[in-house]
Order: sequence, then C-alpha cells, then structure tokens
Amino acid sequence: MPPQGKHYTPEQVESQSAIMSSRLRERSKACAPDRSSLARNEKQAELMQQKLSVKRSEKSSAWSQQGQLSSRADILEVDVYQSAGEYPRDLPSSEVYVDMQGQVLFAPINGSQVPFHISMIKNAVQPDPDRTAT
Repeated sequence: MPPQGKHYTPEQVESQSAIMSSRLRERSKACAPDRSSLARNEKQAELMQQKLSVKRSEKSSAWSQQGQLSSRADILEVDVYQSAGEYPRDLPSSEVYVDMQGQVLFAPINGSQVPFHISMIKNAVQPDPDRTAT
C-alpha cells in the first residue's frame, strides 16, 4: 500500500504489488515444502528401510554360514600354547619378544608377558639397526 501523502502512478502501484506478492510467494515456499519433495523424502525413507533389511539378512546369513564352516581344527590351528608352562623359557621380562615357530608375539603388560597370535596384529615395523637414534 502506498503511504499517505505520496502519489504513485498506476504502474508504480502495480509493480509494488507484484513485488509484494513475489515476496509472499517465496515465504510460503520456504515455510511449507512442496508435495514433490515430501514424496521424494518418503520414497527415500522407504528405499533406506529396504536396504537396511537386505543388509541385515545378508549379515545374519553370513554369520550362520561362517559358524557352519568353522570347525574345531580351525580353532586348534591358532591355539599354539595350551598353558603358560609351554611358553619359551628365554622370555625377557620387559621387552617385546616374537616367537617365530609359534607365530606368537609376547608383549610385556603389567610386568608379565602376554601372548598375541600374529593374526591379531595389523601392522608391525622393525627398526633398522643401521639407523640409530640421534
């Protein structure tokens, strides 16, 4: 609406009303999302639920197949030492020791040597003896 005391031409009044309606249209779009985006969001949620159910079923079937495939022989292959008495006699008390025959790494934890099978270790780096620390 034009303010009191000012005179506008009909073209100016029409352009101001067009601007005002355009602003109101933008506000209404920002406040209420249109139906196509709502439908898209619903479809995406439905697809996500389907993918999750497929992944859950694959995971459960993989676990059941893995349980059927593993046998006592596989477990015994990793089980190198039956008791602490079978550990090598020359274990240093405060150093990391690697038993190559048994494929075991002994790490000092709280004053005692704890065995770890090499399959449990992701990465190991042996320091180069030629490069001494300076």
